[in-house]
Amino acid sequence: MLIVFFRPVVQGTNDLWAYHTGEQLEEDITVLLNATFTVLPTTTILVSSVLNMPEVSTYPGALQYYNNALAKLPAVFTPRGLKLFFVDANRLLGMCSAWPNTDCCKAYDVHPSGPGYEKLAHVWFQALVPLL
Repeated sequence: MLIVFFRPVVQGTNDLWAYHTGEQLEEDITVLLNATFTVLPTTTILVSSVLNMPEVSTYPGALQYYNNALAKLPAVFTPRGLKLFFVDANRLLGMCSAWPNTDCCKAYDVHPSGPGYEKLAHVWFQALVPLL
């Protein structure tokens, strides 16, 4: 019997609004991933970019910094034999790039709307299928 564990991860949206820097978010996700792989070393983790949203003026550029850091995580973890993949939801969806895009996002919220989550589910599905 083959049991495969997948952990989709989108982390950081609320923290950006809570005025964390991109560097703090990068450290947080690295700690989370290390802890997860320590307990579940054979799991496969897909980490998604944080969807574009209004800039948090306290730390300009934090979202872009964090998304760039997320994209580099597979290069940190895969040489250790761990299965980590990056899903660039922004590139695949073009989602929320012109805020507010009420087709997928709520005007005064950082999270996708129902139709936005549906679009995001398709992105995750496309990323998961080749790994099954």
